[in-house]
Amino acid sequence: MRAISFCGPAILALAAASFGCSNKTTTPPLDYLVRYEVTGSAGAHFDSTTYDDGQGTLIKVTTPRNGWFVSLNATSGGSVEAHAWGTDSAGAQWAKLKGTWTPSAGSTVSDSTVAAGSGGISGTFALSVNKRRLP
Repeated sequence: MRAISFCGPAILALAAASFGCSNKTTTPPLDYLVRYEVTGSAGAHFDSTTYDDGQGTLIKVTTPRNGWFVSLNATSGGSVEAHAWGTDSAGAQWAKLKGTWTPSAGSTVSDSTVAAGSGGISGTFALSVNKRRLP
């Protein structure tokens, strides 16, 4: 009489189940439209701004005008980050830096920062949109 081994068929069944589970479909990276913008009241002057090009490199723009913006494309795993520096020449002025990122399939996400002078005293400001990794 011949003995029948159950180990062989059990190992084959486990291998087939393992192969079936490992055959997951991968989600392609999302494309993002990223936009940075600086705005401010009449007495706010921007000395410079830097922004992330979507790949981690900061690009510097010297003396951007009020209402300056840039738009670029980035993909999942990229990043967003921006900084702006300037002066409030008249006092009681405001300045704003805003970053938005919109995935090709989804809703817009944004971050912004505002600085405002007070008391009629001129001064300087520094604005930052902290670095974020795009999902």
